[in-house]
Amino acid sequence: MIESFGPIHLGCKNIAFSADGKSIVTDINFDVEGPQIMAVIGPNGSGKTTLLKMIAGLMTPTAGQVYINQQSLGDMTAQERSRKIAVVNQNSQVDERILLQQYVTLGRLPHENYESSAQSLRLAQEAMKLTGIETFARRPFGKLSGGERQRAHIARAVCQAPDILILDEPTNHLDPEAKGSILSMVKGLGIMVVAALHDIDLVMAFADRTVILSQGMVAASGPSHEVLTTEKIRSVFKVDMLRFKHPLEDRDICHLDVKLVHEEDLIVPPLTSERGVQ
Repeated sequence: MIESFGPIHLGCKNIAFSADGKSIVTDINFDVEGPQIMAVIGPNGSGKTTLLKMIAGLMTPTAGQVYINQQSLGDMTAQERSRKIAVVNQNSQVDERILLQQYVTLGRLPHENYESSAQSLRLAQEAMKLTGIETFARRPFGKLSGGERQRAHIARAVCQAPDILILDEPTNHLDPEAKGSILSMVKGLGIMVVAALHDIDLVMAFADRTVILSQGMVAASGPSHEVLTTEKIRSVFKVDMLRFKHPLEDRDICHLDVKLVHEEDLIVPPLTSERGVQ
């Protein structure tokens, strides 16, 4: 079994980030106890990726602090952070010739001074089994499907045995079945997960808590069933959300009602000739 994941506390206290005189995120505050899954949602440009990078220690806040178990992230060394936090980015580049097992074993690099290569391999095999890809261990990365690659990224992160797993758009470019499979697998890990998600309709089933960002600030934060209201979604995303009981399961279903523009609402400019004459 991968090293046991104990209770964990993540706190963001008044964190902000600015670049070139422009404010990206401002006054972000929340606390979450693990193991728990927290989704970060918001329109494009709302600051989701910037927030995740600050939680991961990949970017330093220009104000405020990120804490893990009351210890400031800024006071940790890079190796200390890598033993506490694992990150799966949107566009992780991997040499397609590397075998899956070799790639997953890279997750043990932060621990290489404390264990044998045999122990690292054993933990990598457990991570692959936990994420359902153990049968592909000897397959080159380039031969994996999109869903299998995403599971491989998560397996490497799980092999790292972090306190917190950070996922930036983990279902991006996946088909509906693969999206459900990936999120179900992550939910079954039993660890703290912070995930930026684009598919709002999946958040209710996946996340225990949700933070909604709007223009770089927290528009709402709390348990998902309380935060994901039709009024809040409409005010932030400018679309309506339908929410109703699942006909077969004891859970709610959320669906975004994206309205199509009718032909009579379109304003078509008059045709012009090449010389600009109507």
